[in-house]
Amino acid sequence: MKEFSLIDKYFRPLTRDFTGALELRDDAGYLTVPAGQELVVTKDLLLEDVHFFGDDDPGLIAQKSLRVNLSDLAAKGARPLAYSLGLVLPLNRWEGVNDSWLAQFAKGLEKDQKQFGISLLGGDTTSGDQLTISIAAYGLIPNGRRILRGGAKPGDIVFTTGTIGDAGAVLYLKRKKMNVPPELMQRYLLPQPRLGLIEKLREAGAVNAAIDVSDGLMADLRHILDASGTGGKLYLKQMPVSPQAQDFINHFNVPLESLAGMGDDYEIVFTSPVSVQKQVQEIANSLNIPVQAIGEITVEKEYRIFNGQGQKIQPIKLGYEH
Repeated sequence: MKEFSLIDKYFRPLTRDFTGALELRDDAGYLTVPAGQELVVTKDLLLEDVHFFGDDDPGLIAQKSLRVNLSDLAAKGARPLAYSLGLVLPLNRWEGVNDSWLAQFAKGLEKDQKQFGISLLGGDTTSGDQLTISIAAYGLIPNGRRILRGGAKPGDIVFTTGTIGDAGAVLYLKRKKMNVPPELMQRYLLPQPRLGLIEKLREAGAVNAAIDVSDGLMADLRHILDASGTGGKLYLKQMPVSPQAQDFINHFNVPLESLAGMGDDYEIVFTSPVSVQKQVQEIANSLNIPVQAIGEITVEKEYRIFNGQGQKIQPIKLGYEH
């Protein structure tokens, strides 16, 4: 199938509710930013055998590709608006199976567009050696209300949403060609963008800094500390772990610091003043988003990590390195 036929059949329908996409009939799309709003832009690139596997369900691959970008928007307290899609199909899939694969892929995007209130704006397709998906997502925040990595203050509590390590366990098991529990596979392919949480915390004055956890909990908290010019303590004993990930830990004798450095979690780590801890929990509960206190921000610029036994450790690697 030629590129323009592919666009007509699978991707033009994904723009039907967004006039700025011009039905993908022009060289560019258009975004209108309402008065009093700022545009937030993020972009993630996903590669086969790194962020997903070739035999994964195409619809779930599409949903994950969109959701990892929505997770970035969530960390900035932004409301989703639109996204652009770049898609590289391997030459050995360009003929034959691509029609069925693309139909399922497009259905996955359509499903999440409806769930999260976002629309396709534009993009590009080509052929190449490795299945590659690149998405840029656009969201809106009120003017001057940015929540950055660099806002953490000494005395803040460090929180994380959800559970940590599920995706890392999947990658370990898949690469060992071992069976993966379906609950872990679901978390790996369908991360839950924590949309609304940072937005509500910002409105309440209850958040100082936030980051999406993609490279690993330890590494991404390090990014907050570096950007804020502070130190911090991370207590891995308090890190939330799913029952399935705990089974993985027990079976393979994996230390918590390994799970905390595997990445691909797409949760949000954020810091809040200790005075609003109760408010943070109330807001999170109102959104049905689990949050857990896992550390604190310190004046001393040392980054101290404590393992499951409460011992200070120095991990060789904090997270995924690109």
